[in-house]
Amino acid sequence: MIPAEMARNVLSTELTPQANAVLKRTCSETKLAKKDVVALIVAWFAEQEPEVQDVVLGRTPPSLVDAAKEIALSRLKASPERTRLIAEIKTKSERQ
Repeated sequence: MIPAEMARNVLSTELTPQANAVLKRTCSETKLAKKDVVALIVAWFAEQEPEVQDVVLGRTPPSLVDAAKEIALSRLKASPERTRLIAEIKTKSERQ
């Protein structure tokens, strides 16, 4: 019998063409098999704090919501497209 810590977990996944190209390039550069690269990425992910995992998954962790709002607002204020965005929003609201 295989000890639990040595048991294999097999999974199948679909990748976008871009992700697959990056994976192939990484495998070529590192001389690792795809399954080994993916296993390393998953192992790294599993070791991260929940906030880091949320960011990697594209979610804003509750502990960072206020900071994310501030960053978004400061980028909008500094954006040269700010005036265009505001005008676009006003135009849309006037049409309604």
